[in-house]
Amino acid sequence: MKSIRIIIGIVTVVVMLGACKKLDEVPPKNNSIVREYILPKPVFLNDVEREIVKEERTEYEKL
Repeated sequence: MKSIRIIIGIVTVVVMLGACKKLDEVPPKNNSIVREYILPKPVFLNDVEREIVKEERTEYEKL
């Protein structure tokens, strides 16, 4: 019985160590991808919106 446990333990260790191999965790670099980001055009506020923002700022500064 003891010899069977030793054999099973050795086989388990060999299988565990045999399963370990060098994994490539990082995918290969692809130079064909172009990363150019286009920023959206800014939206300018009109007079009414500016007044709303100004009122909110003054209210916030009161706190």
